[in-house]
Amino acid sequence: MHILETAIRDELDLLWRDLDLTQNDAINRSMRCDFLVESIKKLTQLVGPIPREDLPPSLVESGLNQRLHAETGIAAPVNVEQVATERAATESAR
Repeated sequence: MHILETAIRDELDLLWRDLDLTQNDAINRSMRCDFLVESIKKLTQLVGPIPREDLPPSLVESGLNQRLHAETGIAAPVNVEQVATERAATESAR
């Protein structure tokens, strides 16, 4: 993988995690989320989607991941039932 693509994918990973955290912060939610969403869309168009396993589960379960990819015309199929099962297994192991 080219160094620039690696850097963009790393940034995408951080943006998705920031979006997950920001959604839980009611005060800064709207403007910050809008900025993160637009950044995610732009970078995803450059390098494609990051693996579903690298995303915060709540963004996959809520459908936000799939919606953002659909809006940019990029296929990012997800088995939501599998994600929920994996999350339940992780939480029960805690």
